[in-house]
Amino acid sequence: MYRDVVQLLGGPVAGLHSMIDEHFRISVVEHMASGVIPIAHNSAGPKMDIVLDEGGRQTGFLASNKEEYTEAILQVIKMPEAERLAIDAAARKRAQRFLGQKFFEDFKAAHPNLLHELDSTILYSSPMITFSMDAEH
Repeated sequence: MYRDVVQLLGGPVAGLHSMIDEHFRISVVEHMASGVIPIAHNSAGPKMDIVLDEGGRQTGFLASNKEEYTEAILQVIKMPEAERLAIDAAARKRAQRFLGQKFFEDFKAAHPNLLHELDSTILYSSPMITFSMDAEH
């Protein structure tokens, strides 16, 4: 359920997505919509459509290897809260173009045979890693 995803993503400050050449990854958008800074693979959907600047503001990080992932994680951990909140705000705004009824209708129009029986429920079945700045979690 969408409310469960929002609750699960309510605490972490960043989420990792490392699948190479994933055409579209809803978990990256869910990170962004929930205020979790995405650190996604620098290929396909995340690179071309999702983790792009919004209004001239950064919305997350892209990485291609363990060194770049490590650097992105360290940047998030070390960045001032105000900077994280600025990324969060831009990411939430960017994510809105992929969530909700408009996205469903656009997707349904592009894939009418695939979705003839599907309603607007988005199924969530993607493993992901998130991390929190809170030492208790």
